[in-house]
Amino acid sequence: MSPNHSSSQPVRCAVFGIAGYGSLHLNSLYRFAEEGTVQIAAALVRDQAEAPDDYDRLLRMGCRLYTDAAKLFTDFHAKLDLCVINTSIPSHYAFARQALEAQAHVFVEKPLSACPRQASNLKEIAITADRFVAVGFQLVYAPEVHRLQAFIQEGGIGTIKYGKGLGLWPRDKTYYTRNAWAGTICTDEEWILDSPITNALSHYLHSLLF
Repeated sequence: MSPNHSSSQPVRCAVFGIAGYGSLHLNSLYRFAEEGTVQIAAALVRDQAEAPDDYDRLLRMGCRLYTDAAKLFTDFHAKLDLCVINTSIPSHYAFARQALEAQAHVFVEKPLSACPRQASNLKEIAITADRFVAVGFQLVYAPEVHRLQAFIQEGGIGTIKYGKGLGLWPRDKTYYTRNAWAGTICTDEEWILDSPITNALSHYLHSLLF
């Protein structure tokens, strides 16, 4: 982890967002905490009512709970090994940048940012800080994906000239009204560029590129 982290000590972690998809990551962190390899030191929970059981469980574990990310980063500056960011897409870039500036490694759900400029900025900050930024494209870690990649690289289907994908994943009104940013191009302050290809189908595009 970080240069100051001892392998005999648990990874000190902050988690941002515990409801919805974030609950999957939180359950993994619980398992690691039970094994003694992770300490969930802090959590950003904007709405306690979204996950009351997890809210109470985190309190019992001694986790400090916050509704203000700036306060969390101030209190834990240089005291975290890893920040796990599961919040809304418009917040990914800002939270990842603040985590790096607080000297923590970053795992952030996809997409990393809305535009290449922000992604390049995070890369520069990560290199300067000597920290990593991992993005949640989990399909790329699947054994079958690696076997297929090796098969292609060994010439199993000949020389690859181009790649092509076809996505058939209809999204109805419920999908686009589930929050304030779904399907949004931009707000008055920032780009979002949310769509099936940049969200759910991005896993398959990423695998194709891999």
